[in-house]
Amino acid sequence: MKYMNPVVILGLFQTSINAARILHKRGIQVIGYDYDKTQPGFHSRLIEACHCPDPLFQTEQLFLFLQDRLSRLKHKPVLIPSSDEYVFFLNRYRQEFSERAHFLLPPEKSVGILLDRKLQFEAAAKAGLKVPEYIEVSSREEMEASADQIEYPVFIKSRKSYQWRKYFNDKGFQANCPDELKKAVQMLMNRKIDFLIQKIIPGNTTNNIEINLLRLNGGNKLFHTVRKIRQYPVDFGTATSVHTEEIQELEEKVFRFVDQTRLTGFSNTEFKFDRRKQDFFFVETNPRIWLQVDLCEYLDDNLLMIAYQSLTGFPFQAKPRKRRKVYWIDVPGDLVSLIRQKNTRAGDYFLWIQNVIQAKSHGTFYWRDPLPFFRFMGSVLCRKLFRSGKKQYPSL
Repeated sequence: MKYMNPVVILGLFQTSINAARILHKRGIQVIGYDYDKTQPGFHSRLIEACHCPDPLFQTEQLFLFLQDRLSRLKHKPVLIPSSDEYVFFLNRYRQEFSERAHFLLPPEKSVGILLDRKLQFEAAAKAGLKVPEYIEVSSREEMEASADQIEYPVFIKSRKSYQWRKYFNDKGFQANCPDELKKAVQMLMNRKIDFLIQKIIPGNTTNNIEINLLRLNGGNKLFHTVRKIRQYPVDFGTATSVHTEEIQELEEKVFRFVDQTRLTGFSNTEFKFDRRKQDFFFVETNPRIWLQVDLCEYLDDNLLMIAYQSLTGFPFQAKPRKRRKVYWIDVPGDLVSLIRQKNTRAGDYFLWIQNVIQAKSHGTFYWRDPLPFFRFMGSVLCRKLFRSGKKQYPSL
């Protein structure tokens, strides 16, 4: 079976490399674009990488650039956005791109909900899911009035992640007292960034569960569930090691949310289990492919290939699900997470080595394409390992 349609990945973060491995193995041409030349996908031999205009600040230039690039391709490509910035961009020009490319994207109104954390919370509550307590303040006066009434610690997170990532690498800030909260809020207001102040759900990283799901245009839902082992930053971050796990109760919850928001295409939905209340709380959804997408290679349903086949007219068939535990680990990020955890013991490092050996996929590392790993490992270890543990807010 020869696949003629190339795949164009928008965004060259590590996710793009993990997706390219699956596609490259099947002889599919992978083209990647990003405005940030520091992204690891630029160093992968599996991706024909090219610099492009910024999807937020050079929107029209990027549209014209991609229209020109797509028109040069012999076969109609499959477009895959790998970050929220590119989901936002593709949604804006969905009608124009539909003539030149295949892609899976929720309805326009649904994308607006899915890229806004507050609207996500509202949609999740309507679907009967538990959501953490949160507040939103729109002025310094409101903040002054609320700061002393809030139960600390709290987590300050973006309403719209594509705004946030222009300034910060982390998902948000933890504030332990009114002064820390006021300082962070002032900084965000000065930059005109929308944010939420959320009550922290107690518990360690292993209470975080993610459901990675593909919903096809016909409504079929295919998914797999993973439990986080570690993440970075340690308390609020991106998964650095996970394993698959079946949690039927949670899968039913995410189906309700997907139906409520009419979420079509790829999505990564995170929950956290609150042991005090014995229930799962909705954390967030990302309407795009996820970091551990290469885990699909080792599971019953390869969601990335099923999406490609459904868009390009190839027949596909979902396989019966089997219960099994498969490990995924991003070696440099997970090692840094382990080092920076509190109360790490010598035995934890032996267990970590076992996890590395057990893992089917090692994140950035792929022996047939090693350069992104070595470049990424060097930058991660330098940036994260030697970064001060004390939270430093950007200058006001």
